[in-house]
Amino acid sequence: MTSTVFDDEALAPITSGSPPYTGSFQPIVPLSIFDGEDSAGVWTLSIQDSVVGDSGTLDLWSLTFQY
Repeated sequence: MTSTVFDDEALAPITSGSPPYTGSFQPIVPLSIFDGEDSAGVWTLSIQDSVVGDSGTLDLWSLTFQY
């Protein structure tokens, strides 16, 4: 993923994209499930490479809250 943004209001679902997934996409699970939740607290990022025979690296990530 390169400069990938997950946005419930994006035009294309992430499942319709192809690597390197550059741009804005709707996530598989809507982010709106977090509406009304308190953003303070502990956040955990979990990633999984489930494809055999290759590897990947996470070079950078960020989380931005917009109210």
